[in-house]
Amino acid sequence: MAGLLLVAAPVYARTDTLAVLYPEVDEPYLSVFRSIAKGVGQGSTSTIKEYRLRKDEAPESVRQWLKDEKVDAAVSLGSRGYKLALALNGGLPTVVGGLPITPDGVPGISLVPAPESVMTHLQSLVPGVKTVHLVHGPQSAWLIPLIEQALAKRGLVLDVRAADSLQGAARQYAELLPRLSGAEHALWLLADPFSVDEQALLPLVLKAAWDQGFVLFSSTPAHLKRGALFTLIPDNTAMGESLARLLAEVRLNPGQKTVLPAERLGLAVNLRTAGHLGLNFSSELERSFQLVFPPR
Repeated sequence: MAGLLLVAAPVYARTDTLAVLYPEVDEPYLSVFRSIAKGVGQGSTSTIKEYRLRKDEAPESVRQWLKDEKVDAAVSLGSRGYKLALALNGGLPTVVGGLPITPDGVPGISLVPAPESVMTHLQSLVPGVKTVHLVHGPQSAWLIPLIEQALAKRGLVLDVRAADSLQGAARQYAELLPRLSGAEHALWLLADPFSVDEQALLPLVLKAAWDQGFVLFSSTPAHLKRGALFTLIPDNTAMGESLARLLAEVRLNPGQKTVLPAERLGLAVNLRTAGHLGLNFSSELERSFQLVFPPR
């Protein structure tokens, strides 16, 4: 459904001015935001003007710049951009991106990967998987219906467990992990502070996956090097194009507060983990990997 929205949304055809607002930061983060801004330009026929937000930027100064430049709509990126969008309070059609947002009144595209894309890659890598398990906190509750839909479409079983604290997550994993054995079981680590604790729980989960042979994959790219089978990494230019199209939809339908997960993503695979699981990939499938670890 999310994908249909972005495909159906027309590029806004008026000759107007669109601002891309992003934090003034050092490399390599600056290049990420500039790539998203480039994508916004590719996805829109508007004149694009960029504005770098200083750490102490006052919303009033940005509001005046937008007025002086006769800006008609804006794409606001990163945590500073998100805060600015809240401060503008609907005064200008705005969408946000470049951070893992959740639905809370500001339309945008989250860095959280779309369940549909995740499941497509899971089945291409591990065709024999039958059940997907996950532990999630309140921050990820909005994704659960999308996850249910993506799994039901493929005939996969979903075992979903809610936790409202790290202690609650630890209890869920203590009950869950002993039951997982073999590659027909997959455990998905969401990008959620209550999905797994990086210091205490993650090492235990990684060890269990290695010892018991179940598939562990993650929405957090940093988990790839630590042993997750795969993760999805953003295509920043494609993200910008999608944000431009969502902004066109928002402008045509004022008041829309849609937050979409990211769909156009690159696949990153841990070949060492794949070898341990006994997975063999075709040359064609391997050519689709955007990143592998260890590096070849």
